[in-house]
Amino acid sequence: MRFLGRKPHGNFQGEVISDYKKRTEGIRVKHRVGANSVKIYYKGRKNLRLETTIDDPKDFKVFRPLEGNPQGSHEWREMRK
Repeated sequence: MRFLGRKPHGNFQGEVISDYKKRTEGIRVKHRVGANSVKIYYKGRKNLRLETTIDDPKDFKVFRPLEGNPQGSHEWREMRK
């Protein structure tokens, strides 16, 4: 599950879903945890495309100040949409 940029917590109870599809246009590999996903499209030798979808950003932390106080102290907080 490191494809989302971090190691899972030891008590992770969620479900990781991986999907592989082969079509006439090429190949798609999709990894999904909840509402967040990473997709990789391969369409021939010279065309590789990566796509990330973050629909539930609260699982990620960012180092930032409070929303109403931009000059305040920075802390690790939930990512806003």
